[in-house]
Amino acid sequence: MIPSFTVLFAALAMTVSSGPMQVPVSDPVALPAGIQGGIAVLPFGYTGIDEGCPDLPSYPEWVSIPAGFRATGIETVSAEWADVPGAWRIRPLPAPAVLSSTQSASAIPDPAVYGTNAFWPTEPVRLAGTGFRDGEPCAELIVTPLRYNPVTGMMQKLVSYEISVETAPTATARPRPPIGDRSPQRRMLIVTDEAIRPAFDSLASWRTSGGILTEVVTTEEIYSTQPGSDGQEKIRNLIIDR
Repeated sequence: MIPSFTVLFAALAMTVSSGPMQVPVSDPVALPAGIQGGIAVLPFGYTGIDEGCPDLPSYPEWVSIPAGFRATGIETVSAEWADVPGAWRIRPLPAPAVLSSTQSASAIPDPAVYGTNAFWPTEPVRLAGTGFRDGEPCAELIVTPLRYNPVTGMMQKLVSYEISVETAPTATARPRPPIGDRSPQRRMLIVTDEAIRPAFDSLASWRTSGGILTEVVTTEEIYSTQPGSDGQEKIRNLIIDR
C-alpha cells in the first residue's frame, strides 16, 4: 500500500514521488544449491531474474500514477541498508533450460559482477512496466531487497527506500483485461516436486523477466508448513495465502 505521492509538473511529462516505502524486514535464509554456492531466500521473495548474477530474491511493488500517463523510468531518491550477519556465498543464477532436458542448467558467473569488490545490484528497484490496480494506472516495480558483494561475501538488506517515477502521456487507451481476470497484478505460482524444481526455477526466472512475477513452491514445503487435513487442502490454503 502506497501511503501518499506528490506530483511535480514538467512540460508534458510528470515525475511522481513514491514517498517513503518500507520493506518487510527479515534476514534471509541460505539454502544449499550446489558447488557454486547457495540461494538467499526470503519468505516474501521470488527467485532471481538476472542470469549469471547473484541469485537474490525479489518481490513486486507499485506506485500510483496519474490517469492518462505511463511510467517511462524510475530513479532511486534514497535507500537505507542494514548489514546481514555472516559470510555469504551466493551462486550465479543458471541459464534457462528446456524443461524436458536431463542436463543441469549452466551457471556461468558474470565476471563484471563476481570480479568486482562492490555490492550487487547497484539499484534496489527496477521498473517492470505500467499496469492497473482498481482501474487506475500504476508503475509496476520489481524490488530486490538484498544486495551482495561477491568478493567480500557481505550481504545487506533493504530497510526503506524512496523513488521518483518518470511518466509520459499515453497515446493508447487502457487495454481491457481478459474475461474473468480480476487480479490487479500479473503473477504466477508454480507448485512442483523438489526433484524437478530447478527446471521450474528457470521457467520462473524467464516469466519474471517478462513482467509476470513468478514463484516456485514445492509440495514438500507446502505439506510441512501449511495447515490442512490433506495435500489438496494444504495446496489450496497456500494459494489463498498468496
